[in-house]
Amino acid sequence: MKKNHAVYLSALLMLWISLLVFPLLDGLSAAECQLIRIFGEKGAAGNQISIEPGEVTIPRDTCVVWINWVQWSKARIIFREDAQACRSAIQSPSGFTEKDSFYTTSFMPRGGTSSLTFVGKGKFRYKVEVPDLSRGSLDLPPGQIVAEGTLVVD
Repeated sequence: MKKNHAVYLSALLMLWISLLVFPLLDGLSAAECQLIRIFGEKGAAGNQISIEPGEVTIPRDTCVVWINWVQWSKARIIFREDAQACRSAIQSPSGFTEKDSFYTTSFMPRGGTSSLTFVGKGKFRYKVEVPDLSRGSLDLPPGQIVAEGTLVVD
């Protein structure tokens, strides 16, 4: 009986310690992620793409994941205007490459993703480009459909 009592008290003590310690480990948890979806629709006025959300405000150390949901085409993300600021404010790029004057992904197929973790503050404008297959091939330009997005990192 004394042995069962000691086991019970040990388990209760471990539970009590874990309730005190686990809230202190909050800073060790994984970074938050913001999902940005790229959609496309075909219409009488031509093919259109959209980004949802188009503008987003995130805290530092947030991972941003872009996913291509355009059924009829591949898509790529390009940071042109803010490429230098973007390069210095990110870490852990997945699917992005650095070019001379811009920061870009390759063309992502439907369901493909690319991501960046923003560690620096700033406002970053980017474009999503989808080739307009009715006017050419995957070579951009001339045939392209563009949507613009903005990330604000606090």
